[in-house]
Amino acid sequence: MLVFDDLDRRSAVAIEDGGCRNAETGFCPRVDRAACEHAHAQPGVYLPFIVENPTTPETKTLSAAQATAGLERDWLFQATGKPLLARTADEIGWTRELAKRLARNAKTPDLRDDLAELDQLEKRAMASSSDQAARGIYLAVRRIKRRITFKNPLLDFSQLVFIDQPMPR
Repeated sequence: MLVFDDLDRRSAVAIEDGGCRNAETGFCPRVDRAACEHAHAQPGVYLPFIVENPTTPETKTLSAAQATAGLERDWLFQATGKPLLARTADEIGWTRELAKRLARNAKTPDLRDDLAELDQLEKRAMASSSDQAARGIYLAVRRIKRRITFKNPLLDFSQLVFIDQPMPR
């Protein structure tokens, strides 16, 4: 069976008997077994692919709107195609777990307002059935989760390390 990456049809990979084969050159050791298993993912879900001579994209400064749009695209990607209302319920649970862990540290700022907002979003999610509303609620939950994450007193922004890996292998 041939599996094509949506980004580059030249990265065709044949999956035969649990092994990975490059459609043009035969066995390809750069694609591991886990990558082969992920090759059966649903359409629109990231598939591993091989890029010869990758280049790093040009660094650019984003406007606040562009940065927000990028975050939201990433959050929607992380939903992995799961219905957004179901994924929202997962995110609400994970956000509460995060808040509970952070609350054990006496230096954590008060999270009550964030958790109250999360409670309101959970009620809206339970009453919602529209895809557009689900998207808005999901993104709002992710913003709260991000806000709570950045309230972690153990985060130190005096030194930052950026890792740019546009073509992971």
